[in-house]
Amino acid sequence: MNRFQQGSLFKVKRKRCAGVWVFRWYDYTTGRRIYKKQIIGTTGQLRSRRDAEKAVVALRGLINVDVGTPQTVCDRTTSAAIQAAGLPIPVNRPCAMT
Repeated sequence: MNRFQQGSLFKVKRKRCAGVWVFRWYDYTTGRRIYKKQIIGTTGQLRSRRDAEKAVVALRGLINVDVGTPQTVCDRTTSAAIQAAGLPIPVNRPCAMT
């Protein structure tokens, strides 16, 4: 089951060394759900949760490569209603200032 994942980020305290930030997610590449986790950095390197979140952005993009961007329920409903009416789906284009 492929779906867009945010994953989870948390701190783990270590007994003999500095605590670490850990990112965890599920991998579905084999058809089964496999629990994965990766150490992002120490709490000395990434002092706040915001710093750790910034470090996770690239990894989050890698785990969601084949999934695409999430859609809201409103987006799906609107697209379905437009298609059912036989109208062309509008393409978002930037406004041109003239």
